[in-house]
Amino acid sequence: MIMQLLRKFLILMLVVTLTACSSFLDQQDTPPSSEQLPLEAVQTPSKEVVNWSSKAIDLFNQANKYLQNDSEKAANLLNQAIIIEPKMEAAYFNLMRLYLDNSKSEEMQLVYIAADKEQVLSARMLNLMATEKRTKGLFREAETLYLSALSKNSTQLSVLANMAILQDLYLHNLPEAQKYYLQYQKQLTAEEKQDKRLANWLADIKRRIAKLNKESN
Repeated sequence: MIMQLLRKFLILMLVVTLTACSSFLDQQDTPPSSEQLPLEAVQTPSKEVVNWSSKAIDLFNQANKYLQNDSEKAANLLNQAIIIEPKMEAAYFNLMRLYLDNSKSEEMQLVYIAADKEQVLSARMLNLMATEKRTKGLFREAETLYLSALSKNSTQLSVLANMAILQDLYLHNLPEAQKYYLQYQKQLTAEEKQDKRLANWLADIKRRIAKLNKESN
């Protein structure tokens, strides 16, 4: 009985260890050109954590300590964790984000390919790759990746916001942008969250759509 309780406690502690912040957009009054995602991994299902070796988890946690001030060391530790646990989605995500922040496109692409090979590509990883394509001006490729992300998780806030921004500022497809802004609003409500910028975004795009309709008549 004591051993069972101890095992449950250890599993719970591992889940808590791999839980981090959930903010994803920087605070601006206008749609941002790129999103600000958390570097640390978000909560990972306990069934995955149980299957990860303690060595991989230790390397992952060590890497998180160096994400801000020693990207090379953090990347090395995350790569070691992936070698031990090739299905560790959180390590792939953090590594991709690290390379994105340091403008290492080729390295990021290799991590993306490796994650795809291991069949661990998640919506948030596709979101990162789409954002990288967007910064390069590859807007249609970014759109395809955002759509793939939404096919995996149609309610992920960061993807909905980024798709709206892509359609609005880069593809200039205002009706599509409005659609995704509204989906973003709906999901915020469902999660009982707020984005104070959204009201202005919706009012602005409604005004611009009305102006276009008036000019076309």
